[in-house]
Amino acid sequence: MHDFSHRILLREEGRLLRARDRGFESTFLQRRVCEPPVPQLAPGDHVRRLAQFEHEVIGERIRDKIAASKSKGMWMGGVPPFGYRAQDRKLIIVDSEAEIVRFIYRRYAELGSVRLLKDELEARGIRSKLRTSASGRISGGKPFARGALYLMLQNRIYRGEIVHREQSHLGEHEPIIYQPSWAWTAQRWRKNSPTQPPRRHAV
Repeated sequence: MHDFSHRILLREEGRLLRARDRGFESTFLQRRVCEPPVPQLAPGDHVRRLAQFEHEVIGERIRDKIAASKSKGMWMGGVPPFGYRAQDRKLIIVDSEAEIVRFIYRRYAELGSVRLLKDELEARGIRSKLRTSASGRISGGKPFARGALYLMLQNRIYRGEIVHREQSHLGEHEPIIYQPSWAWTAQRWRKNSPTQPPRRHAV
């Protein structure tokens, strides 16, 4: 019989246990009996989870930056509304289109009906903006749809504001519609507001 101080080597499920008689010194790597095994991720899963986390962090930073910029009244991209063009992250008034926007607001305030307004614009040959995308796709250049007119009459950009998450901020751009015209149109709008929200149309 060997002395108890003799090292005894045991292997159990690939884990080395070492014991000594005196002082009972042990070192081992062993699962805890009361804890469930920790799932092991394949190397590819680690990469995907890291990429997803980085994507979420970057997205959050971009959203925060957009919110901060819009709170300062900056135009942060997208399709400019009829009456404006975008230049260096600013909305610049297109005079010929701005006159049409003012006419639309004025006539709606007088007619009190989007349907009658649409018919008059069509009879006058007034059409939406002709746009060409970066890929060469042409859109617009058609009579204003009722949905497009609904949106135009509620678009706070025309009164010089930038809207983000239902909050309005004073914009850096010049308004096309000033407060008296906006207030009168809004009064008419509340009186004749449709029960169903209009579908979105580009203007």
